[in-house]
Amino acid sequence: WRKVNYGSGFAFGDFDGDRLKEFVTASPGSSGRVFVFENTGDNQYQLIKVDTVRLPNGIDVFSGNDVDNDGKPEFFVGFAQVVDDKFIWDFYLYMWEAVGNNNYERMLIDQTRISLNISSTGRRSKCGDIDGDGVEEIIWATPMILFCYKAIGNNQFQRVWWWRQDHGDDEEVNINIYDLNKNGYNEIIVQGSGRTSIFEVEAVQVLRPNGGEIFSGNSQEVIRWKTFYPPRCDSLSLYYSTDNGRTYHLIASGIPGRETTYLWQVPNISSDSCKIRIVAYGPGWQFDESDGVFRIRETGIKEEISKTFHMDISRNLMKDEIRLNIDNLGDDLEIEIYNLSGRLIKNYYVKPAQKVILILDRKKERIPRGIYFLKLSSKNYQKIIKFIF
Repeated sequence: WRKVNYGSGFAFGDFDGDRLKEFVTASPGSSGRVFVFENTGDNQYQLIKVDTVRLPNGIDVFSGNDVDNDGKPEFFVGFAQVVDDKFIWDFYLYMWEAVGNNNYERMLIDQTRISLNISSTGRRSKCGDIDGDGVEEIIWATPMILFCYKAIGNNQFQRVWWWRQDHGDDEEVNINIYDLNKNGYNEIIVQGSGRTSIFEVEAVQVLRPNGGEIFSGNSQEVIRWKTFYPPRCDSLSLYYSTDNGRTYHLIASGIPGRETTYLWQVPNISSDSCKIRIVAYGPGWQFDESDGVFRIRETGIKEEISKTFHMDISRNLMKDEIRLNIDNLGDDLEIEIYNLSGRLIKNYYVKPAQKVILILDRKKERIPRGIYFLKLSSKNYQKIIKFIF
């Protein structure tokens, strides 16, 4: 093998489905040749395929376990070519897939141009299931930028994420993929310039409260979040902390994965170091917390809402309107209507000992269909009602 001087990178697998293992390598020189060897017996190998790409530096060789979900494993080779001067480089990623026994088809996945002052293009790319859907993604490493590709069809791929590395000017960038924290999602581990960065797919994000809010004890507040797809979200659990995230207490579990809000009965406590944590369950599990702390202020015992005012909500489907029948028995009453993003849509004021009928016409008010929150506030009480318009 030293005499023939094949490449420095290798991929292994039964790429043509004949139950014989192959290994693949490529020339690091200018010929751009890719070699496929097949094991034909004990310590016996046969060169079954040579493909010439005519690009140099084909040292990034790796395999995929059916990344486009067509039942065939693949192998990949990344090439690098200097352009015009030594500071401009073109990088190419090619994929090969079997179209018969010992026969392979070549496809260009992507190419990119990067300005770099380097003398070597050492790198190691890898395939792995990042989002937990059972199908591997392609993680392509170049000396400066990391790319992630997901199949959108047979032999068709879309770039879904990229990261410009901040490790330094090291010419070696190496990728590994592994579930380090055992939560069901593989991490992308990037090494270079004596530093390591770790990335994991984002499943859920807390939107409110996210730091700086002040809540009153015994009040009702809306917790908001968003989920990302992929990964799939089957259910969620909510927790709150009063000691800046050191310990958490359960608010609710088994929340359907399609939900993005929860009406929380705030505990009547006093703390300046509160946080919310949400856990999303799907192929794996992942959590997010409030970016900063919020406050809860303890309050006295509040009178029951039934002793303060009565209200009935009715919806007229024919007229596309909401009717509020209010009998205010106590203090001044403020009525506010918010959309899911927290924007105030309408507000009203009702004086004590006053009976009013408020009609909210969706078309007249130009209010889009969706989910809204009705916030009722008096001197001694606050209540939030969720409704669909």
